[in-house]
Amino acid sequence: VFIRRFGAARPVLAVLNNEDRPVSLSIRSLGDAFADGELTELTGKAHDLAVRNGRLSGQIAARTLLALTPETRSAEAIARN
Repeated sequence: VFIRRFGAARPVLAVLNNEDRPVSLSIRSLGDAFADGELTELTGKAHDLAVRNGRLSGQIAARTLLALTPETRSAEAIARN
C-alpha cells in the first residue's frame, strides 16, 4: 500500500497483491487524505475496498494492482494538502 499526493489534486492509493490468492486487508491510519467512504478505482477495476472507521478494509483479488482515490473529500482536507 502506497499513497501519492500531487499538490491539491486527489491523492492516489496504490494497493498491490502479488499473491496467488485473494488477500483481506484491514489497514489503520491512511492520514487525513482518505475520509470514511467508498473508493474509486482509476482504471475501472471492480473492488470492495473502502475506508470505514479510519481503516482501509476489504479484499483484493490475486495478482491485482489497484489505483484508488477517495470518492469525495471535504474542503478542509483539500486545503490541508
